[in-house]
Amino acid sequence: MIVGQTGNSVVVYRFDKGGSISPRRVYFEPAPLPSVLLAHSHESDEMELDAFRDAIEGYGYPVFYSKAHWPRDRYFHHNGFYVTAAPGRRAGEGGGLVSGAGFILTNEGFAGKDAAGLLSNLFGVRVEVAGSLASVYGKGTIRDHTDMHANHLPVSGISVIARRWYENNPEWFDGYFSRSADRVVFVSDEDDDTYAANFPVLPHPGHGEVAIVNNINGKLIQDLRKEGVEVGIPNEPFTDRLKFQGGMRCSCNTFHGPEVLDAMGITYYENGNDAYEGDMSHFFLKDFLRALAEESAYYFDNRPRFVG
Repeated sequence: MIVGQTGNSVVVYRFDKGGSISPRRVYFEPAPLPSVLLAHSHESDEMELDAFRDAIEGYGYPVFYSKAHWPRDRYFHHNGFYVTAAPGRRAGEGGGLVSGAGFILTNEGFAGKDAAGLLSNLFGVRVEVAGSLASVYGKGTIRDHTDMHANHLPVSGISVIARRWYENNPEWFDGYFSRSADRVVFVSDEDDDTYAANFPVLPHPGHGEVAIVNNINGKLIQDLRKEGVEVGIPNEPFTDRLKFQGGMRCSCNTFHGPEVLDAMGITYYENGNDAYEGDMSHFFLKDFLRALAEESAYYFDNRPRFVG
């Protein structure tokens, strides 16, 4: 069985040119805080992304820049495992998965119940599959993105859920809460309309974790702070990028060190100006799961040997 993070190493899965999926152990320089990969800016959203960056850096996190419009779609990592793709192959998160303490939350519209076993075996954790978001929000390009309407703070044990999604299937969510959360914070309908749950949760040795929340979501900020959560608030409203159907969490990702991004083949920049001309590529974990299903040796007992 492959173990994820051990000391200063993690496991990276990526597609080979031939289509197979190979794990590789990658070593990184230990650091007190994870690094943050931030989206490039356009002229229209430069001020809000600068304010977002300032809020992150204010807690001491090193910030790097990506040409990707949504870094969260480039890769997904959980429990010491990273999933990405070689050039020309799509993989990553795409907002379909939310990391919890010992579990991953997804929904039927993104992964389907049949994918739970694949995800569980890959990341070594329990997978919670909620009902489809389409029944609540209708169909659309992001309607299967779990992280637009749900989040989790693993250190605090707090589950954040849009109230309207909860009310669509309270019996399932009550069971989910009993298995996965110590406390629950509901997102009001008004805040849910601006994807308030889509905020990054960053581990922090001093605060346990930090939630960087859009300053337009006052009710959610108030409720999180009542629960003792350290909330960072950018001094500019995060609104322009919402028009592209993504929020603050979509606009960044975390990683253990540049060595991990190098192993995944993901280009990054230390200077935001170098990443100004970006792209709108999207990478989704669905394709990775499809490849896993085709290669059963990668998710049953016969685990692959490390390469590289």
